[in-house]
Amino acid sequence: MSPDGVSIGAGAHSCPQFVKSFRPALQDETAGKSLAAVARKLRKAGYEVHGKHYKRYPHGASAKSPDSEFLLHNALYVVHEVVPDVACDPGLIDLCAKHWKAALPLHRWLIEHVR
Repeated sequence: MSPDGVSIGAGAHSCPQFVKSFRPALQDETAGKSLAAVARKLRKAGYEVHGKHYKRYPHGASAKSPDSEFLLHNALYVVHEVVPDVACDPGLIDLCAKHWKAALPLHRWLIEHVR
């Protein structure tokens, strides 16, 4: 919460440890396809998947796999921004729960594959 609004989100922000665990997880074909499916579902629900940072793929990486877009990420998260007045609304908890529930597959993927 800030004077500019309320941010409701889930995921992992950038840190060196994240990238060290995240990229190897993407090398697992099943995990990578699973993440691509999670991202498709989130986008279909109206969320934007954030965290893209790099302009080039790592040496030897293919840009053709379904999860290749994530090789350009140093973070992975979704966020929903709402106006500041929502912070005082009695429905804030329900609104947060709605967005956290939608982001739960991303959270679960991160917990399972990124340490």
